Amino acid sequence: MAIGENERVLRASRLLGGIAPDVVAALARESTRVRLTRGEYVWRANTPSTHFNVIASGLVRIARTAPDGSETILALFGPRESIGDVAVVGRKPYPADAVALTDAVEIVKIDAGAVQRISEAHPSLVGAINASLVEHTHALHAKIRIMTAGKVEGRLATLLLHLASRFGDELEDGKTFIPLHLSRAECAQLVGATVETTIRTFSRWQKERVVETSEAGLLVHDLAALTRLTNET
Repeated sequence: MAIGENERVLRASRLLGGIAPDVVAALARESTRVRLTRGEYVWRANTPSTHFNVIASGLVRIARTAPDGSETILALFGPRESIGDVAVVGRKPYPADAVALTDAVEIVKIDAGAVQRISEAHPSLVGAINASLVEHTHALHAKIRIMTAGKVEGRLATLLLHLASRFGDELEDGKTFIPLHLSRAECAQLVGATVETTIRTFSRWQKERVVETSEAGLLVHDLAALTRLTNET
């Protein structure tokens, strides 16, 4: 993949968007790009953290698998976001799995050694990495808010509002389109609910014209209705 395309992704990322162009160009020269399909691993838990990873397209879930095989989704990350920063900065193994949640996930990977070398000459890069660590903390707090938002309907509404704020596009007719295809099982995992309850909730929302789902993503007709649900106990 041409370095120019990787540089474009890095320039647009939340991690490096405010960094001087020459620094981004230097990082791009140390980068590679990988493509994954749904279900493929970006990395597995307890493997060495060797690269900074910026998502160019698609959605990645960070998940932990229990001894019984059950999986808990810890966070979601999408285009322009970086993943694994905490482990890389701390020079520790990745604490959880990173798995492609959608088809056609593309990730720009930058060697951690190269980032360290370049940051020694450009302190602004250190500041950008620290800001990214704060953003990852916010992502964890968002997950906690979702999991503690009361009833299942409120938790699902909180999840959709969270996804809308991060990845949604406001349409001319006032609706919000979230270009992410999540299965009912994945939504259930994210909010700590049963698949059956999640299916019933989405079916009711579709009938009430609150949220419409398709293979392309989620179309939110009524953000205000979702907001009201998050305020109910």
